[in-house]
This record gives sequence, structure tokens and C-alpha cells, in this order.
Amino acid sequence: RTTDGGKTWDEKLIEQPGIEIQTLNSIHFVDAQNGWAVGLDSNDNGIMLKTTDGGQNWAISKLTAKQHPTVVYFADTQTGWMGGATAMPGQDDESEGGPSDILNTTDGGATWTAQRRVPVSILDFSFIDKVQGWASGFRGAIYHTTDGGRNWSQQRSELEMGTGIV
Repeated sequence: RTTDGGKTWDEKLIEQPGIEIQTLNSIHFVDAQNGWAVGLDSNDNGIMLKTTDGGQNWAISKLTAKQHPTVVYFADTQTGWMGGATAMPGQDDESEGGPSDILNTTDGGATWTAQRRVPVSILDFSFIDKVQGWASGFRGAIYHTTDGGRNWSQQRSELEMGTGIV
């Protein structure tokens, strides 16, 4: 945690019985108090952390999705998206980015619902507001929504593998 624009950092030990945090892959704050982080526990289960007091305290929950969470993004304290990584069929790790779901929450992260299954793992989100945003993934994949994620359309990045620059 930093309170001076990143000049100095204070480490916060986060503990919960039965959960050992192994990896945090993404963190996103919508304001100075409300933030979320996603990653993996020591058993390779997806976890989500949530703070409502600027990072002083974090609630940890295990995720039920069968993908490793890679990115979390919230437009406000209730509306958010999560992307994940899976292994390609026949592989043991996520290095190539297999199919995954774009997940959405409208209750601050208490529950997550799949909005769209995509053929690649999702690496990042960027939203203008609660309805218009983009998801990017492995192999140059880009998906766009104009309705809060009810529909996602694929866009060309010209970086897709095997297609060359057009």
C-alpha cells in the first residue's frame, strides 16, 4: 500500500485460515476505499480479495470458476468483470491461453456469472463506463461490448496469430 504516490510502500500481510495466497494477478480500485484483487491459493484454486477500507482489511473468497483468474475490473462498487486463463487442450499450463469465460458481477463480487465463452484466455479489461468496454486476450484477441457485457463482439487487432498484418 502507498499513500505518497508510490514513493514508499507498506506491506500488508493478509491471512485467512485455510487459504494461503500464492499469486495475485490483478488488482483494481474504483476509489480510495473499494478494491478487488484476484489470484491463486497454494492449491491452484482461484481466489478473490475485496477491501472496503482502502486495503487495511481484505475479505478472501474462493472462486468456483474452472479458470485461473488473470484480471479483475470494476466500473463501480457493484459492477465488475473478471477474466481468466485455462490451458489449451492437451497442455498442462496456461502459457498458450485456452478458452475461458468473461465473468460479470452486479453485487460487488459476491456472485459471478459467465457472460460469454471465448476461445482464448482473457488478460485485460478497459471500460469507459458500465456499458462500454473491451476485453483483450491471448493471440491478439479483442472483444467489445456496448451493453455492459450482455453481448461481446470480436474485433480485429491485426495481431491475431497466423493471419499476418493486413
